Amino acid sequence: MALSRCRTLEGLLLHSPITSTSVKTDSRINNYSEEIRRNVPTEQELMEEKKNYQTQLMEDFFSMNSIQKSLQRLQHFLNGNHSTISVAPVDINLLIADFDQHVFSVAEKFVPTLRAYFDNITLPEDNHELQARWSKACVYMEDKLASILYAPLKEMVVDTDNKELEKLFKELHQKLAFEVFTKIVICRACLTRFTTTAYMQSKANAELDFEKEKAIKPTKKKMAMTYIASNADSSNVDDGLYTILREWRDEKAIEANLPHYMILSRIAITQLAEVKPQTQQQLLKVSGIGKTKVKQFGQELLELIAAYCRKNGIAQEESMPIEIEKIAQPKTINSSLQDTCNLFKEGRTLFDIAQTRGLAYSTIEKHIYDLVGRNELKLEEIINLEKINEIEEILANNTDLGLADFMNMHPGKYTYNELRMVKRAMLAKSALA
Repeated sequence: MALSRCRTLEGLLLHSPITSTSVKTDSRINNYSEEIRRNVPTEQELMEEKKNYQTQLMEDFFSMNSIQKSLQRLQHFLNGNHSTISVAPVDINLLIADFDQHVFSVAEKFVPTLRAYFDNITLPEDNHELQARWSKACVYMEDKLASILYAPLKEMVVDTDNKELEKLFKELHQKLAFEVFTKIVICRACLTRFTTTAYMQSKANAELDFEKEKAIKPTKKKMAMTYIASNADSSNVDDGLYTILREWRDEKAIEANLPHYMILSRIAITQLAEVKPQTQQQLLKVSGIGKTKVKQFGQELLELIAAYCRKNGIAQEESMPIEIEKIAQPKTINSSLQDTCNLFKEGRTLFDIAQTRGLAYSTIEKHIYDLVGRNELKLEEIINLEKINEIEEILANNTDLGLADFMNMHPGKYTYNELRMVKRAMLAKSALA
């Protein structure tokens, strides 16, 4: 019988003494114990390891790569599903641009400054000059992380009828918010002085603190009104008609046993409540309403809108202008866009431009996207003409097709940015027509 199975040795009678060969143990444990006995670290080695650990913690804090990747994942998700999900009142593209400029690039440049102090034999905790620089940097980072990222993330409201997409958004959003919150908590704990204990305790407690910090979720009514206010001119969107159309959509979804968004998206409802179309041709210009939906629900929607207008004394003009997704064309572009434009025209790649200008690759991508939308760059300078024609034809014939669905239909053939730029160029042409 193995002695390890005994809870106590009391009352155990042995016929013979236990020899050393009878005691079985794991050879790995023996080897480890022997290795420790042979290699007891010296005071100097322990001090060196302690210093290395503290410097690594400091560097890890100023590494914003994880937050940047989480932001890019959220951006890709929202842009790829823009036809069925939207957020308000935050623009994810502007959020990333602000983060890149005021947080990521600043942190990236500060790390070499930190490393210059690490050459000192003194522990970081005891290095007064390093502590002074650390405190100043923490004051800056705490302010920027809180104002540029965390506050907008707390205000971000999702609006979608697709429960699966809503769940995915929440996962991406919460992961990003937690990463930012953790940095802020560490900043506050080590604001006056960096210590390993304060750093590790604040990081360990961040998850519990984050749960307490979570804002109260807005009601569905508030979410709907926030969405309207952020996606259209609130003076043009009729709240009463929006509510009626949404209730009609919900009833149809229940009757057909389909998800609500498959009947009519929130974007479509908002635009219908704004422009109040009275012909099938006008319906086709509403985002998310194609020929199939017009055939299924067109007449019913037109009658519903007309009845509402008659009841409320709202006149419907015969030649009503449809200005959905109109793109403003500024006369001039800012200097940052112009610099990117000039470098691109010199034949530089996007990676080269990002490296030369000290900006994130995602920022340069956004610049190119904006330059195409403003007709400062020709689309064929970036994408093969044959590919442009293919994408334009498919988009023109499938007006209610989201870019994510487009990519799923043609896996590996087109990139998301190619689709996005072609669509932006199409909208720009229609706005100038």
